Amino acid sequence: MNNQCGPVSLTHPWSAGVTKWLSEEVLDIKPASPGFKTFIVKPYLSAAITWVKGTVPTTHGIISFTFDAITGKGELTVPHGTQATLCIPKARRKIVHVEFDDNHFLKNREDAQYIYYTGLTDQSSKGC
Repeated sequence: MNNQCGPVSLTHPWSAGVTKWLSEEVLDIKPASPGFKTFIVKPYLSAAITWVKGTVPTTHGIISFTFDAITGKGELTVPHGTQATLCIPKARRKIVHVEFDDNHFLKNREDAQYIYYTGLTDQSSKGC
């Protein structure tokens, strides 16, 4: 097909384009320093997209994140030796309290769309 020798994959555009875009722009886990030593989790949620769930493999281990804007529950796995900035989407709601597995962290800042928490490690960020 198309003058190519051997088998042709018709799934390449899906796995190469859309999956990368969903991971980077909807789940939105991006490195803040080389090799994901520090990284930012800033999911894009809306009236149409109310939850996200996904993983990103790194040389330090797997970063996994899930968040449901309807229930307000989420979970972030931070690999050992790394630090995360977590941006919790307000999704048009007023958030008055956030807990991280029996730990209480002060927000670093807040804007119209997100509440920001920085310096989360594998010891501090199991669930929120």
